[in-house]
Amino acid sequence: MTITGELEPMLNGQAIPVTFNHLTKHSSEGDFLPYGYALSVANALPDGTPVPPTARHIAQASKEGWGVSEFTVKKALGSIVCLQEMLGFVMPATVSEWSTETFLENGIWISHILGSASNPVMPCYKDLQDFSKLHLAPSPVVTAERFGSIENYQDKLGYVNAKVTLKRWDDQDWIENGVWLSHMLGSPEEPKMPSYTDMRLASSVNIAPSVEEIRKQFGSLVEYQKALGFSPNEKPLDHEDWPKVTYVENGIWLSHMLGSPEEPKMPVTDDIYTGNAEGICPPFYAIKKRFRSLDKYQDALGFVTKATLARWSDQDWINNGIWLSHMLGSPEEPKMPIWSDLRRGNALNISPSELEVRQKFGSMQAYQEALGFKSPNSNRFKSNRDLLRAGLEIMRSKDGEVPRARDYKKAGLSVKQIYRRFGTLDNFHSFLDIPDYSDMTPEQLITFGVQWSISNNAMEAPRRTDLRKLRHVSKTSSPSEYSIVSQFGEYEKYTIAVEEALVIYYELLEKLSIINSLPKSIPEHLLRDFVPTDDYAEKQTEVAHKLVKLFRFDHVPVSVLQSMFNRSRMTIMWDEDDFLYFGEHAFGKKNLDVQSCLQKLEILDQAGLSPRLEDIREVFGSEQRFIEFVISH
Repeated sequence: MTITGELEPMLNGQAIPVTFNHLTKHSSEGDFLPYGYALSVANALPDGTPVPPTARHIAQASKEGWGVSEFTVKKALGSIVCLQEMLGFVMPATVSEWSTETFLENGIWISHILGSASNPVMPCYKDLQDFSKLHLAPSPVVTAERFGSIENYQDKLGYVNAKVTLKRWDDQDWIENGVWLSHMLGSPEEPKMPSYTDMRLASSVNIAPSVEEIRKQFGSLVEYQKALGFSPNEKPLDHEDWPKVTYVENGIWLSHMLGSPEEPKMPVTDDIYTGNAEGICPPFYAIKKRFRSLDKYQDALGFVTKATLARWSDQDWINNGIWLSHMLGSPEEPKMPIWSDLRRGNALNISPSELEVRQKFGSMQAYQEALGFKSPNSNRFKSNRDLLRAGLEIMRSKDGEVPRARDYKKAGLSVKQIYRRFGTLDNFHSFLDIPDYSDMTPEQLITFGVQWSISNNAMEAPRRTDLRKLRHVSKTSSPSEYSIVSQFGEYEKYTIAVEEALVIYYELLEKLSIINSLPKSIPEHLLRDFVPTDDYAEKQTEVAHKLVKLFRFDHVPVSVLQSMFNRSRMTIMWDEDDFLYFGEHAFGKKNLDVQSCLQKLEILDQAGLSPRLEDIREVFGSEQRFIEFVISH
């Protein structure tokens, strides 16, 4: 990207100059700082986030005539990493030299960014992962290695972590935390007694133990308040004259305290006894006397209980199912409930159980059809895409885990139909972009290792512990150690093969990055399925040059197409409008002819910037008919 004017914001009160050709190997670090900042901003992500300047960025700036060469940078500063760190980026090469204090200072800074200096937010594994991708923090794996675990890291930052902090606390630590909290709620001169609500809020931001932990330690919240030196009002609530609506309002508030306003938790007998002991709800006998039974009390609070089902009409069952489908999707695009949705809904007491639905409607299929959905087990699929859509919904309901045959069966999808259409479950899963890690070739295992290294900003192969962590989350998220050793003989040989492939990957990435007029984000996209062979390198280089022609002469918006297929080429959920949107960007809207469009489609397919050709054939019959469809619109 060529700089054509002064960059903002200002650096040290001075505008960044247009060019940096005045820099030499004798220039100071301060002289190079604006250059590094300019490189960072000029190569920022699409959302404007600056990135650490790399050798590729420096080479491009030098080639475009506004920056000095990599040689000059290294002679002046010693390394590119030095320039990156001067700009405040966290680079893997130097994190190993960090002291524990530096780790904690970085963690405190992250907590302020996530929240604010006055209300910091405890960084979790996902936060560290996101910040490390932006080179603003060490990776969570490195952090866990330094502190023993992420929980220990959070504890060292001063947050209350139930797994670590509470285990090392003695009785005095509990009291000191409570006194500190009372000062935060009031002031050191006039401390405020922490209430049930205060403790819920404090534990939600990880600055105090949860109410449940306090009960385990002190017996009740009242005893905890006494231990802090307060005199809690132990008089019971004056509930004798409460109308029923006040009981309901109090119960709804209690359900929010037990869970949250977004996900309230239904009060059960123990919750009511405990709440009454702490003076926040009427006694159990009073509730039972007013509502006749606990079920009816819970029903009045809006939860689904046996009392609820006993009074429901047929329409009530359907209304609840429609409401659930809106919660799963949206009122505009409701999602058909499947068995796992009912299981989760019943666990939250917001819907009947799967068994109760079957008893009422006879089958899951009948229930889905009563809600106005076309059941996936009705054998009405007109195409493979309909079957794949149903499979994708089931996979999403399992939070991305690969469904097994019994999962499809429980969800009401015919496994026989899958085998009849696709031959095997593995073939079916391949259309859902689910890799089969159980039977990978050595080349595929190396590709996995390279992809893992790139996504984790590492210059090394995944270690055994990395695979174990992935498989701890899901056994279908990575190949096993056994499968790697069986292919390579020793895990160390696999490590060497991946690291050699990484060198080839970055050399090829560098080669593609300096191709004139190729958008800067495209080289990484072209190498998503990297294979360390000469044939692959030649093929992708040829494709890159073809893309340049489309970009420069045919004005195809390659970056727009990349954003469409950046994560996956799967188009199962696409309708004709989505295909038309792709076609208009790929082919343009004026002076179209079928033959030239076919050539463009072939190049985009090779580059991974189009739907798969088999998907186009599935929907339109052939590539030519698809192009005719685009031209006609």
